[in-house]
Amino acid sequence: MFKELYSNKRYSEAVKLIFPLAEKGDALAQSWVGNMYERGNGVPQNYALAYSWFRKAAEKGEAFAQFSVGRMYEYGRVVKQDRAEAYKWIHKAAEQGDRDATFGLGFMYFTDAGDLAKDYGKEHAQAQAYYAKAYKWFLKAAELGDADAQAILGEMYADGTMGVKQNWEEAHKWSKLAAEQGDELALDVYEVLKQANDELEFYKTEVTYNFHHYYDNKRYVEAANVIRPYAEQGNPDAQDKLGSMYYFGQGLAQNFTEAYQWFIKAEKQGIMNAQLKLGCMYYEGKGVTQDFSQAYHYLSKAAAQGSRDAFFNLGLLYYYGKGVTQSYEEAHKWCTKAAEQGYAAAQYLLGKLYYEGKGVKKDEKTGLIWIQKASAQGYKGAIDFLKTIGK
Repeated sequence: MFKELYSNKRYSEAVKLIFPLAEKGDALAQSWVGNMYERGNGVPQNYALAYSWFRKAAEKGEAFAQFSVGRMYEYGRVVKQDRAEAYKWIHKAAEQGDRDATFGLGFMYFTDAGDLAKDYGKEHAQAQAYYAKAYKWFLKAAELGDADAQAILGEMYADGTMGVKQNWEEAHKWSKLAAEQGDELALDVYEVLKQANDELEFYKTEVTYNFHHYYDNKRYVEAANVIRPYAEQGNPDAQDKLGSMYYFGQGLAQNFTEAYQWFIKAEKQGIMNAQLKLGCMYYEGKGVTQDFSQAYHYLSKAAAQGSRDAFFNLGLLYYYGKGVTQSYEEAHKWCTKAAEQGYAAAQYLLGKLYYEGKGVKKDEKTGLIWIQKASAQGYKGAIDFLKTIGK
């Protein structure tokens, strides 16, 4: 009866049914009351009361309440932000098979792994350990039908450096399952699926196996010799990789002009990394005349495919008004997208926007939460800012 009332948004009637049960100590009822206070359904929204009811239910072992307590610690909502406590409570819920918690736990490990990889490289031992844990929980969530988990598994298998070996058949399988569910993240990953299909045979060949063997072992000259014929034949992934080798000077003399030529070819075939690199090259004037309008053009393409680097760089363009009409509101929008994916620089800038009331209603508390997230990742600007205000 309660669920029927709740699902039909007859909250005032639902409140009358559920509150007496919660006050008698029923864990499931307490969890529902916490949910109602968190969302403001049938009662005034009150995070403190939400936490109080969730905590009562969580300590009795109710999975959704445990997940909710973990989320409140993760984001510092009412309670002091504490990632260890967040891990503890979400882990308890995930172990009970709660699908949202299972995905949430995987995503926490995935985010922490990505942050370590960004600072120290994907081969970093702790980053790989976190990726392995992320994979374990994403797999459980994916098998429970979670489309976001399926989408990320597809990306992990396609990438091949995030806790699992590259496997295009698995990438295809999980990406397809996610795309078929029509979930928002799944629709984003559909392009990954398309590219995986296009490149499946390419990656199966002995030639490309040799490329990865040489590249992974830093034998860049041999890797470049292996990949060049495929790039010249028009394979977009090969073109992107050759462009990257020119860009970073790996096995080839660093040459931004050559990098640009290969990235342009790959970009025309929809390769996200090439679009991102072109945007950055125009932004910095590397190999091309600095042109912020062109930077915006290519970064927008990469952002449309979900690049968090592109999200942040678009935020910078709007923040400083380079190539676009200056807009703190747009800077806030794009930095939020990148910050929510764990991008430290974006977290810092987003925090400053909240703290200073630029593009958003001034909210120093929320600003500090984001700046502290960036600081926790070792971002110098955030660390220095917190020192200056005595935090």
